[in-house]
Amino acid sequence: RLWSSVGKGTGNTMAHEIGHQFNLPDMHCDSAGAPPCPGNVSHDLLYEYYLQTAFSYTDIGPPLQWTANDAAILTQKLLTK
Repeated sequence: RLWSSVGKGTGNTMAHEIGHQFNLPDMHCDSAGAPPCPGNVSHDLLYEYYLQTAFSYTDIGPPLQWTANDAAILTQKLLTK
């Protein structure tokens, strides 16, 4: 369980930082000077959310996800030739 949590926390942090590398528009949503988090999902379940929670570093709770807008941008940048 410990190694699984370490892997999940590392992967979630890397995904968040990749969002910064691609200058995704929803990064750090809900923080001062950033756009509000879109959609109807709990904001702490988004890779873009600026405030990390227990979900980010443990093996409990639902997986994190990208906002629809950022997922579309990543799909275009990473999956098209």
